[in-house]
Amino acid sequence: LPLPARHLLDMARYRGFVLPVPGRGRRVFTNIVSSRGCPIGCCFCATSAMWGQRFRARSARKVVEEIETVVADHGIQGVWFFDDSFATDRRRVYALCDLLRARRLDVPWLCDARVDSVDEPLLARMKEAGCFSISFGVETGSARILAEVLGKHITLDRVRQVKRWCEHVGIRARWLFMVGLPTETRQEALATLELMAELGGENSLGVLKVYPGTPLERLARERGILPESFTWTRRTGGRIVTMPGEGGDAPLFLDALSWKDTAEILLRYAEGHRGSLRGRALSALGRIRSPGEARRLLAMGLVYARRRVGG
Repeated sequence: LPLPARHLLDMARYRGFVLPVPGRGRRVFTNIVSSRGCPIGCCFCATSAMWGQRFRARSARKVVEEIETVVADHGIQGVWFFDDSFATDRRRVYALCDLLRARRLDVPWLCDARVDSVDEPLLARMKEAGCFSISFGVETGSARILAEVLGKHITLDRVRQVKRWCEHVGIRARWLFMVGLPTETRQEALATLELMAELGGENSLGVLKVYPGTPLERLARERGILPESFTWTRRTGGRIVTMPGEGGDAPLFLDALSWKDTAEILLRYAEGHRGSLRGRALSALGRIRSPGEARRLLAMGLVYARRRVGG
């Protein structure tokens, strides 16, 4: 594949994409896609529907060539790899890191990876080549859901091991979780919060959403979460529950947990991130498009008020 035709765009409009880099201040970043496809096929993920389950990667040489181009021609100071699973081919990552060092490209970068695709030697090499942050999709603190429901093929012990490796080599780990998973109980959702607290560092918690073409969509239709009349081509209203925001205006997968329980878990998480609670509340208010969405936000507000009153 040729390099993306950035010269056809007004790249000055993208210079607002700035991220903080530990010890180096704020840098201007760009996104680079160096591979497509994920061989795992988690039940909730649209990647397999969009790109297939066959992993295809660009060569280390072509990726480094693109990095050199964005640095020289567009004043880019950092790279965020937008691969679905950056470290699927470890040999390619080693080659990429070696080439970055050989060409003396002092460019900080970050990526997404699975916990079972990295080990300490690879993380150390990535750190030496400029990687300062990796996001890992863990999704839940329930071993049962990981093993029986999601199809992620990872264990909580592996998650904890990767945390220790990242701390040892000096890479900042970011942990991604969800609430509202199929058959998830309130206790299992609380276990997710406990694991997030144990891991520490940066983390995020979202509500599971249904995307087209996924096994989760089929399950949602079977359970009536998506009614027979549901279509992706127009807004259907009715019993479809949405929460516009990050991840798009897609239906929520509300299964064993009630909205009240879901709101409680989200608020418990938000209380540990007080700096973002006000901003998220204002953002959610600005996205209200239906009476149902207003009622759900009101219910969340009532749960919050009761928690505050109760101490």
